[in-house]
Amino acid sequence: MSKENNTSAGPRGRIHWKIRCNIGSDTYRPTLDTPMKYSILASLLALSLNASAAQQSLDLPSCDIKAQRELVGETGGKITDPRQAHISVRANILSADIGTTRKTRKISQAQADRMIERVEVVRHQTDQFVHQQGFLSAAEKASFDREFDSLAMQLCKQKSRSE
Repeated sequence: MSKENNTSAGPRGRIHWKIRCNIGSDTYRPTLDTPMKYSILASLLALSLNASAAQQSLDLPSCDIKAQRELVGETGGKITDPRQAHISVRANILSADIGTTRKTRKISQAQADRMIERVEVVRHQTDQFVHQQGFLSAAEKASFDREFDSLAMQLCKQKSRSE
């Protein structure tokens, strides 16, 4: 090795800097291994913390029962009654939350299918009542709200178990 070149490739292609020790022999010390290992470790740690934070921040709107009961839907198209609009909005939110929970594998596909089916049954019954009576009664709305509350509680229980 010449005096002009202070570096050489060591075992496994690593770059080594030539240094002199007091005893007069040449030794080689790797310079890129240790900092590279720590930077990779730090990057992986940061990524895992971000992924962990993303999983824990899965706050479903359906879990806030009070806010869900206060929702006001808009009438228009097939939806002619304000109470029907409320049930429709809650059904949409609950369906979306079921899909989100399924995508994060907090519930099985079979559980998600059963929940979606229950939501669709309530939606269909709501439409039938409005078609037959011309409106959705307060008692029927309360009953459907309780059904949605039950589904939401099941969904939120599954979400909290997995965390």
